[in-house]
Amino acid sequence: MDSKKVIAIIFLSSLICRPASSIACDTCALSQVEATQELGAGEFNISLAQQLTHADRLRMEGKYFASEHKEEIVSSTSTISVGAGLTDDLRLETKLPFLYRYYRQMGMDGVDPHSESGLGDISFLLRSRHHLWKGDDGRVCASLFAGIKLPTGDTDKLRQEEVPSEDMHINSIMLRHGDEEHMLSAVHEHDIALGSGSIDFPIGASVRADWGRLGAGTEAQYTFRNRGDYGYRYGDDLQLSAWLGGTLNTDSATITRLGARLSYDHKNSDRRYGTEEESTASNVVYVGPEFELAHAGKLDLRAGVEFPIVEDAAGLQLVPSTRTRISLAYRF
Repeated sequence: MDSKKVIAIIFLSSLICRPASSIACDTCALSQVEATQELGAGEFNISLAQQLTHADRLRMEGKYFASEHKEEIVSSTSTISVGAGLTDDLRLETKLPFLYRYYRQMGMDGVDPHSESGLGDISFLLRSRHHLWKGDDGRVCASLFAGIKLPTGDTDKLRQEEVPSEDMHINSIMLRHGDEEHMLSAVHEHDIALGSGSIDFPIGASVRADWGRLGAGTEAQYTFRNRGDYGYRYGDDLQLSAWLGGTLNTDSATITRLGARLSYDHKNSDRRYGTEEESTASNVVYVGPEFELAHAGKLDLRAGVEFPIVEDAAGLQLVPSTRTRISLAYRF
């Protein structure tokens, strides 16, 4: 199937999903969107967050290359989150990610389309809310969270061991998996694995300020990673973002906002049995518009698209051209 059709199907399906039937390292991304809803003691909310990343540009040792093989990865992460208010300022969140990877990977017989799908690594977070200031026309509040990520996703792809050929150059590295060999491409096995096989610990914080029609916020998350299956350890990752927006509609029941978001994703190098893996570290800066809608204090919708403006990827990697995020949350 053509990748444009795959992207369209995934994106449209995310738009029509409803909470009743239901955000970086895509494997472990934790959406911050549901934190915008305030939960009191005994209240619950459920949300669906969808992140779609399309990586189709080849980069090696700091330079872009035109890939004649047209390899690509379309990565979809759909996360169902359930939040429960333990007190007015403390909540417990459970996150169930469902991953879908469509990719075109070069092998011995050329480039073939493949896909992987299934449950990712489940996370549990404890989040606290803090009111820093409140006035007649605005307020400033903060949120802190810490949690644990469990190894529930399939890690079979991490078994693959790289064996360089004698004549190694771009797109001509031999891989051995059992008794089979195939060509290495810019689509690496750690890119399409559904799980890490490790118990990891994410922590983070966010600050949001509203003043009249204007709003601004910042979010930060760091994930401490451990060794998982087959001796593989994903590198620790840092995610930072800041946004600025304005209210378009001041209706008492429905509030709409339009703004812009600047994001920074940093990932350290992965390791296998303590040895650093090439083509795993990266730094990306994204920018893009964002739309937010809140209705009657019960329903929250946020959607945005981001474009990379600064990239630094170690070794041979496919880097993203776009990243789309959409989330829908409902409070009971």
